[in-house]
Amino acid sequence: MSLQPPKKSLLQRVKPPGNKITPNSVELNTVERDNLTLSCNYSSGNYLQWYRQYPRSAPQFLLFITSPDKTDKSDVEPRFSGRMNKERNQMFLDISSAKLSLLSTTVLIWVIKITSNQNQSYTENGSNVTLSCSYSDRGATPQWYRQYPRSAPHFLLFITSPDKTEKSDVEPRFSGRMNKERNQMFLDISSAKLSDSALYYCALKPTVKETGKLSYKN
Repeated sequence: MSLQPPKKSLLQRVKPPGNKITPNSVELNTVERDNLTLSCNYSSGNYLQWYRQYPRSAPQFLLFITSPDKTDKSDVEPRFSGRMNKERNQMFLDISSAKLSLLSTTVLIWVIKITSNQNQSYTENGSNVTLSCSYSDRGATPQWYRQYPRSAPHFLLFITSPDKTEKSDVEPRFSGRMNKERNQMFLDISSAKLSDSALYYCALKPTVKETGKLSYKN
């Protein structure tokens, strides 16, 4: 007896929490093998994450901070760990035994001010789907992420210009576009598959929220 897949798949998109984040330092100087800490103050929310971005590369997820009572280790980079002080609304990224490979690495936090236009979208297999979000910050770069259960968010694409559609290098069937006049961003999925069933995050990359550009002393 063979099992037939359901005709409909569920595409979910969540509304990320609004949050204001301020780095406590813009640039850090260190020597190789030193331990260092990056820190930020945030206004609200329990959904705290750290990302790393190398020049001309997509952001790389490092870790969630899930609880004020424990230190969260990064599965991507074991020398990295995150913690928070909930009473003071502070979050930290601790880096042990800093390496030269961190040179010119920028660690970013997304400041998200977004309103979801729908929470769930049902679609037939093989059909085309569009997810959309409204946002408030005109100067930021819209981005889309996908998250499967028990997995970290996965970067899909940037939207760099209102005049063209951006294709995803990760998933060619996915493309992004924006309406700058209405502050809207869209994720178009062509020929939807069952494997597309996931959580989809719309996010903004701010232009001035670098939390630490690391450089080394001689």
